Amino acid sequence: MKRLLYKVLLAKLSPLQFAGFVLANIIGATIILLGVRAYADFSATMEDPEGAIANNYLVIAPSVTAVTTALQATGMQSHPNTISQEEVEAISAHPGVESAGVFRSANFQVNASFVLGGNAWETVMFVESVPDEFLDLNLEDWTADLDGSVVPIVLPRPYLNVLNYAVSASRGDIPQIGESLVTAVPMTLEFRGNHHTGYYRARVVGFTDRINTILVPDDFLAAATEVYSEPGTVPPVNRMIIKPNGKDDDGLLRYLADNGYKFDGADTDSFKVVTLAKGIAVFAIIQGLLISLLAFFLLVVSIHLLIEKNREKNATLLTLGYTRKAISRPYIVASMTLNAVSLALATVLSVWLYRYFEGILVSYNPDFEGIGPGVTLSVAAVLFFVFSGIHYLLVRSQVKDVAS
Repeated sequence: MKRLLYKVLLAKLSPLQFAGFVLANIIGATIILLGVRAYADFSATMEDPEGAIANNYLVIAPSVTAVTTALQATGMQSHPNTISQEEVEAISAHPGVESAGVFRSANFQVNASFVLGGNAWETVMFVESVPDEFLDLNLEDWTADLDGSVVPIVLPRPYLNVLNYAVSASRGDIPQIGESLVTAVPMTLEFRGNHHTGYYRARVVGFTDRINTILVPDDFLAAATEVYSEPGTVPPVNRMIIKPNGKDDDGLLRYLADNGYKFDGADTDSFKVVTLAKGIAVFAIIQGLLISLLAFFLLVVSIHLLIEKNREKNATLLTLGYTRKAISRPYIVASMTLNAVSLALATVLSVWLYRYFEGILVSYNPDFEGIGPGVTLSVAAVLFFVFSGIHYLLVRSQVKDVAS
């Protein structure tokens, strides 16, 4: 009897019409499944501290424009562009920022002297500091005081590369220097200001690719500023370092660009790559959802037309004692079957296609291990239950209206 009911109610089902739904749903669901898995894997790869692209930090500074230069040259602006305390607080409070720190600059004279190759060298120097959490080095003794301890220094690696491959190559009297040699050479820092002069033993302890400046411990520079800075002067904030939290990367980049900040540091480009890739994945997911929604409405319309064609049959079946639930069941089973078939094919297709994208992630991080197809199956299951649930409610409502 049940088989006869299915045969009677689904006799006018158009295979071509429902094939269009299956094809559209396969395309849309495949795009969704690929996008979700790519977004999850790409985010995990970019956030892996051992990967080729680790957690990104942004170093920002106010832009120097032609107008700024003209104002300073004419004396109408006596100081360089700086970041005010209000701006520091606004940037730190942005939804896309996990943590932010300011660069502390030495606003007094700094000289450095050392002996290399039997020759004494002396140069004017500048030093800055950032909070320890923003350093990309594992430094055990990153501390110093004004009482005679050796001051650790971190140099930007590009500085040494310029010396070795540009300055040394163009001049024959300056030897190339390796990192191990630089860290072995003791030096003396001379601080001069506020009618005070101090000498401090120092040594390079590491190199950084993240921050383009010469770094000393933050606590040490804060103490030195109190001694060697003119009374009542507050060192200006010229730069900030930001750790994004990944929640609003696009918004953070727009905010910084709209407020005239320029970017510095090696991590900026990789951060933009991460943001762009996530944006592309989200765009793909949205496109897939739109296609799937169109397929969903195509199926809704098709089932509705089928119910309308069977209006007299539905009324007759009700007269014969069939319940609305029994009459609705063939339409619901048909829609759920079509959903299941299309999503199953989309799952298989997305898993097969994803192998090519996985190769790209491995090229960024040879140790990459994807999250696996579990997320694909989970998203497919969610889509199935959501679409089937909505179809169930719509069919029950339509059968009730048509039969009443």
